[in-house]
Amino acid sequence: MLLQNPELNKCNVAIIDGNNVPYTFQELIEASESFSKLIESTSLVFNLCQNTFESLSSYLGFLNNQDSTQVLLPADIDTELISELIINYNPNFIVLPKNRGDITQAHPDFNKALVLNEIDVYSNSPNYHFEINTDIALLLSTSGSTGSSKLVKLSYENIISNAQAIAEYLEISSNDRPITTLPMNYSFGLSIINSHLIKGATLILTESSITEKGFWDHLKRHEATTFGGVPFTFESLNRMRFHTMKLPSLKYLTQAGGKLRTKLIESMINTCKSNGMKFIVMYGQTEATARMSYMPWDKIQEKPNSVGVPIPGGKFRIINSNQEEIKSPNTTGELIYSGPNVFLGYSTRPEDLVSSNENHQELHTGDLAHFDSEGFYYITGRKSHFVKVFGNRINLADIEAILHKNEIESACIGHDEKLIVFTSSEHEPREVKRFISSKVKIHPTGIKVQQIDTFPRNQFGKIKYQELTSLYEGLINA
Repeated sequence: MLLQNPELNKCNVAIIDGNNVPYTFQELIEASESFSKLIESTSLVFNLCQNTFESLSSYLGFLNNQDSTQVLLPADIDTELISELIINYNPNFIVLPKNRGDITQAHPDFNKALVLNEIDVYSNSPNYHFEINTDIALLLSTSGSTGSSKLVKLSYENIISNAQAIAEYLEISSNDRPITTLPMNYSFGLSIINSHLIKGATLILTESSITEKGFWDHLKRHEATTFGGVPFTFESLNRMRFHTMKLPSLKYLTQAGGKLRTKLIESMINTCKSNGMKFIVMYGQTEATARMSYMPWDKIQEKPNSVGVPIPGGKFRIINSNQEEIKSPNTTGELIYSGPNVFLGYSTRPEDLVSSNENHQELHTGDLAHFDSEGFYYITGRKSHFVKVFGNRINLADIEAILHKNEIESACIGHDEKLIVFTSSEHEPREVKRFISSKVKIHPTGIKVQQIDTFPRNQFGKIKYQELTSLYEGLINA
């Protein structure tokens, strides 16, 4: 699907993996077909993916077979969380890295169907067969690393239209060479892969972090032209004195996954200008197959806090509490996005995979925003119970549920892109932080555990989260 561009030269290099091995588009297509052939009837596939050639081949192979619907999950997902997903959805196939034997030990009904160097594919014969709408190509978690069973249903049109729109505004060509910095199961990371493959660019794959020397050696050796990152990526780059690095092959950097500090945006703008690069800030959600807007390079210095304008084919509008459209600049309301990349709906159980196109290409983002007199948009807040931590969108209710299951009473809020967890005084904050970090794969520095004597509640016994937010702000400002 992504490799069907008639202008694609199959002899060109498609992938350079972490071991410096190049693979042509022809080799990538052939490798992907070995996965596609496994699917003989409507099937649900769990794919615990990594930034490797075999993992990417499996994603493309299952994507190209319209009898398969694929769930992309982090390779290091917690064993208990993946087990809950398996029990809930009962997949036909599961793709596992070699080091995840713990999963098949917990679920012995799975048998090896395909053995490769880095990954194995296991098949299962579910004791019941459920219908899957053939429009649904892909399922991604709404909450990043929490492994929530609430999944976003994405269609083939969603994936292709968003990849094409991104490629258009970034002017991606076959000469580009992006290096991976984000997980493939994360919608932003996946969109980088999709938008470059569709234009015949060369992907430089690596599992190395930007904090490792191996990443920069790989970037320099293969002359990467671009990479993307979330706020945590750029905070790390700032600490690493990125502005002093000599990386002549880089043409532009992209940022999404949450708001960057204004001073850091300004610093990145100056660094990029000094080195002949561009810095492109974007805004998106998994429900929009990753991206909804971008900030043109020639306007970012003038409007550093703006998320820019809608991507090609997309449209924004803002509504008030009465669902009426706001047409005056600088008036805050809920941001609504419409476009062909809007998801089909949510799934929390197999029965939800029957229906599609529940949203009719319109997404209520849950973000509060306004636009200025030139039509540039600004995000000012969030309506719903989510927080972004290091680019991962975390459902606060999921965290509370995980803690409750382990007999830890809690209430969670988000503050300055940190997860704030209130617990009773009987629980040691350090242990609670360590537990959350291990479960949802968030670095402990993104988590703050605050002990509290009693939880503020209303007359119906519901926790008053606004009071907790005020309490926390009072503590940090004291």
